[in-house]
Amino acid sequence: MKETQRSQERDADLVGAALKHSGRTLAVAESLTGGLLASAFARASGSSEWFRGGIVAYSSAVNRDLLDVPGGPVVSEVAAVAMARGPGACSRRTSPWRSRGSVAQTPGRRASRHRMGRHLT
Repeated sequence: MKETQRSQERDADLVGAALKHSGRTLAVAESLTGGLLASAFARASGSSEWFRGGIVAYSSAVNRDLLDVPGGPVVSEVAAVAMARGPGACSRRTSPWRSRGSVAQTPGRRASRHRMGRHLT
């Protein structure tokens, strides 16, 4: 197993432990990460208790149609916030924590940097 994969698995386990401890859940909306976040979270220990799933919207058209990403570059803060808030992948009924391949938002909080290069709040 490569060191990067081990690091991602450790990070997913840490995120999962924090979510389980707080009684929260996580759903993801991904684009350029191509499902890597969902895969890492799904493999984490006890993920069925806190990981709800997600959507991989790789093409710009799918990002716009499914996740309400506005026109312009998909790799931008505006696009990331739209994906995190997008109705198709991460409704509040599914999970209060919503994640994009590089950004996650939760109601009432700003994004902060996570050591995997992702943003979690």
